Amino acid sequence: MLVVDDEELHLRAVGRQLQEWGALVLLAVDGHGARRQAAQRPPDYLIVDIHLEREDGRDVGRAIQAMAPTCRVIACSGDASVLLADLALPAGWEFVPKPSDKCDWCEVLGRMLANGRASC
Repeated sequence: MLVVDDEELHLRAVGRQLQEWGALVLLAVDGHGARRQAAQRPPDYLIVDIHLEREDGRDVGRAIQAMAPTCRVIACSGDASVLLADLALPAGWEFVPKPSDKCDWCEVLGRMLANGRASC
C-alpha cells in the first residue's frame, strides 16, 4: 500500500495504522516520490491527498493507476469543499476526509472488501 501526503503527521499516522493492521506500507511526501516508488513496486492500494503541495493528487492517482491498472485508490483531503468532491473523483475511487480515524479507514477498506475490490 502506498500512502502519499505532504502533511507528515497525517502520512505517518495513516502509515502506522495500516502497518498495525498488517499491511506492507510505503510512504511518499509528493507525487514524484510516489511515482518513483510505484515504478519500483506497483501498489495494490494507493492513499493520496488530493491537495498535495505541488500537484493535484488526482493526477498522481491517475499516473499510478496507469502503471498499476489494478491499483485501488482512496483519496483524502481536509478541505471541506472536497466533501462534495466524490463527484470529481475518478470512477471507482473512494474518499476519506481528514482528519480521519480508524473507523473512517475501516469503513472504506471494508466497503472495498465487500465489493470484491480488495483482498487480505
